[in-house]
Amino acid sequence: MKIRHAYILGMAIAVVAAILPSRAAGQDQKAAWEAYRASLDAAQEYMEALSKTCIDEATATVTEEGPFKGMKYVRPDGGWYLGVYTRDYYYGCLTGQIPVEDIKQVYYFYKAHIATEGRAAWQVPDLLNEDGSPAWMEGTDRPALDGNAFMVFIASLIYDLSGDKAFVREELPYLEKLVVNTDRRDGLAWCAEDFNRVGFGFHDSIHMTGHLAYCSVLFYDAAVRASRLCKAVGASPKAFDEVAKGVKDNFVRTFWTGEYLKASDGLCSGQYDVMAAGYAVSCGLITGKTAKKVVESFYRYNDELQSHGFYKYVPEKYYYKPEQVWESGNCVYPTGIYQWGAFWTVGSPHIIGAILKVKGHEAADPIIRDMLQYVFDSGGLMEECRSRDNTYHKAVHYVQSCGAVMACLRMLQGREYVY
Repeated sequence: MKIRHAYILGMAIAVVAAILPSRAAGQDQKAAWEAYRASLDAAQEYMEALSKTCIDEATATVTEEGPFKGMKYVRPDGGWYLGVYTRDYYYGCLTGQIPVEDIKQVYYFYKAHIATEGRAAWQVPDLLNEDGSPAWMEGTDRPALDGNAFMVFIASLIYDLSGDKAFVREELPYLEKLVVNTDRRDGLAWCAEDFNRVGFGFHDSIHMTGHLAYCSVLFYDAAVRASRLCKAVGASPKAFDEVAKGVKDNFVRTFWTGEYLKASDGLCSGQYDVMAAGYAVSCGLITGKTAKKVVESFYRYNDELQSHGFYKYVPEKYYYKPEQVWESGNCVYPTGIYQWGAFWTVGSPHIIGAILKVKGHEAADPIIRDMLQYVFDSGGLMEECRSRDNTYHKAVHYVQSCGAVMACLRMLQGREYVY
């Protein structure tokens, strides 16, 4: 089976590379298009099979006594990460290989472990271990800000896959509490100085303070999706619309300098957050002439930022020091192997999606084709943190990266995608 899929994808990539630039010289346009579509269908078949393999390797079982004991859930990968993370689980579900009933049970598992009173009330843990114990980033005393948005994303995905309006009606009041009860100032995500609460956002080893760019985009996107759910079941979207408006009204003037989009306006304000910039454009938070300026500001560094469709999130021009990238200087990893100098697949749909919106398929498609070629040539490896010289791998078969590649494939197919 693996040989068959590898052969099909190899042929698919060859056809894509030959047809898309030249429209298959000697063939008529219709035949070229049919061959191109067939190649993309084969690539999707390969990615679905690869995703299933990665999911099977990473699947674990809840051991906690109670209603969830024995429930199957998908970890980020088969070895490095333990437990279920809201972000990683959501992106893994975008492979289409996790049944919707399983997704719903994981949602309820998380919900059952989110505090509703005390200092951590309405805050989603970074992860839940198999025994049900919550955990969050070392050095913090509260869960990350970012997890609340991913609970909304999971609920929205459940509806998209099932059309279950009863589920939506039941959960909307709870989702509203998660969205409204988050730390915000001036309508934007806010992190105080006394603890690090940026557990996701691809800054999980760095202390960032003040208004946070990436997390604010998450709030906006979650509020927009929740508003859509309200409209689907005839509920009032007012609370969610107010959150989205708060971000929209303040985001550009807080983070966009005219030259780069900064990661925060406290610690790390000197860093260009390419992930947040791409996400803000791809989800529609930043539009029009400003969106074009934002995309052009990071696209000029594309050769440095991008390797086989995988992206790092800070151009070297914005490094704080060669040996110490983030301004707080508290990242535990050396330069070159983690968020800045290493390449991730997970942010690629946001960044490539922004390139597609502003510069079109001519700019975006070659990046995606290179990504597919790399996945095929590497035997389906999904490295979370890969340096340019391939010296560092943290999670090799990374389930959420499968979801990212498949989202990019949908762009190449010209299909609407959700990420």
